[in-house]
Amino acid sequence: MIESALERLEIEASQDDTDKAKTTVAALVDLWIDEKQSGKFSNLREVTKREIRSTGKLIKKLWGELQVNAVTKQQVQEFIGNHPGRLVTKRNNRVRIGGFFNWCSENGYGNENPAKNIKIDTEDSKSPETVSLADVTAMLVIAQSDPRYRPLIKYLALGFFAGLRPDEIRRLPKENINLSTGQIFIAKEITKTKTERFVTINETLLAFLNAFPDEPIYHPNFIKLFKGIRQKIGYGFNGIDGKHWIPDGIRHTFGSMWKAKHKNIYELAHEMGNSPEVINKHYGRAIPAQEVEEFWAIRPLPPAPVQ
Repeated sequence: MIESALERLEIEASQDDTDKAKTTVAALVDLWIDEKQSGKFSNLREVTKREIRSTGKLIKKLWGELQVNAVTKQQVQEFIGNHPGRLVTKRNNRVRIGGFFNWCSENGYGNENPAKNIKIDTEDSKSPETVSLADVTAMLVIAQSDPRYRPLIKYLALGFFAGLRPDEIRRLPKENINLSTGQIFIAKEITKTKTERFVTINETLLAFLNAFPDEPIYHPNFIKLFKGIRQKIGYGFNGIDGKHWIPDGIRHTFGSMWKAKHKNIYELAHEMGNSPEVINKHYGRAIPAQEVEEFWAIRPLPPAPVQ
């Protein structure tokens, strides 16, 4: 794979600029992905490599048959502007698509980056949406009572009651969870900010960790299971009608519920690995006191009676 990619790059390098400009986007996507995964960029995290592959697949679907210079700023603007995702998703698409076209330009395949300077309409300033208390409860009940979804229970508990980022949970070694000291160690190697921190194991999280000691933190079949459990409580996917899942909704739920209970943005910033400014900006939603109390009072289901 690597050798063939390098050979293709050498052949393409021998072409003049006119020939390079005629190369299709689909072919360039393959070269771009091969180079990123060739070892030249060995410091890239696996999650970054997955994002590159995902972006490449998207670009092929949108403009794969076009020559690279035929993709216009208007086409990219229309895709990003019409995307149903939230502002952060649109910004991410702009950055990732732009990364591909920057690579094309740097390697002599295109004249410019059509994603450059694209303006994205801002959304109303409001706190991130959270998962409803009813849906939090439903997901936890299903994960405990249905053996198929039992492998999700620790992921859900660490997300809802500790606010760990999805990638932090996925990469968290079980030995970093110390029940005796009541802390979870988040090493800099597994977190987005490259800054280590300790996260407090509160009473709610402790109850779930004690109740399910043998369940995995992150199951190999997580993506399929996570999609399935959301469908069971009414979320739609791939043309199936249903509620819209909230990106990062689990983490946002923790942040909003923790701030509503403790009202200390500086401590919450440390727990979540954010700055106080981000916490103050994103977790200001007013939540009724009863809802906050019910959330933190959630506990594992009692053991099923022995038959």
